[in-house]
Amino acid sequence: MTVDDITATDAEEAAVIRVAGREIDPRRTVFHTAPASTPANMPDMWRYVTTTGILEAAGFCVTVPTQHGIAYSDSFVFLTRFGEHGVPSLPTVRVCTREIEVHEKNRFQLSQWGLDFPVVVKPAHWDGGAGGAFVADTSRRLSTIFQLAGASETTVLVQPWLGEDTISHRIQCFAGEPEDTGETVPDHVVASASKIAQEIGLPYLCLDFVEAQGEFWLSGVDLGVFSADTDAKTATKQLQSYRNHFDRFSSGERGVRRWAYV
Repeated sequence: MTVDDITATDAEEAAVIRVAGREIDPRRTVFHTAPASTPANMPDMWRYVTTTGILEAAGFCVTVPTQHGIAYSDSFVFLTRFGEHGVPSLPTVRVCTREIEVHEKNRFQLSQWGLDFPVVVKPAHWDGGAGGAFVADTSRRLSTIFQLAGASETTVLVQPWLGEDTISHRIQCFAGEPEDTGETVPDHVVASASKIAQEIGLPYLCLDFVEAQGEFWLSGVDLGVFSADTDAKTATKQLQSYRNHFDRFSSGERGVRRWAYV
């Protein structure tokens, strides 16, 4: 199902939502929503955002509210807001590459940004960084990457490269509580994940951290998109978390209903 299947009617008493022509009851329905921020989806982004807002205004429960979908589709927003919640974020520079002039040497001097080569360049809003990352060890290489990104008008983040031995850690959080990670992640990182997840307040999300030489940095957030490699146990827990949230939503629990308008 896509936003193209949804029709909204402003009736006298309340808005009526139909999916493929069938009227949907907000007391029995949850809409699974999430940012879709790859360049290919950008032309549809506004339709997605406004449709999600309409669903919320009509009294429906959505898994990722409009305000979250907008704010956290860009990783820079997340890193700026939560980079001091117990685990720091890496120094990060956000560069808009549309019509970029890579020959403006004064604009792209790493020393002005407080960075040194080598650096990592990755999309700022490509489904949580799923678009991959590139390492630049020279100004020429950095300019080439900017040109490639500019071809698709992709906004990028530039960060220090931590080396080949960098380890990525993902912590799943259900209703604000991190899942047991065993002994691979220190307690202070788990505590940071808990604090961030509770502040964001979604029924399910994943927080990403990177480790290098025994130090940890906050890396990114995934607001809960189902992926092909999600195992059955995780998918079941994720769905149950949404179910529990919907029950609280339906009961009118304070702070749960209508996120976008609280």
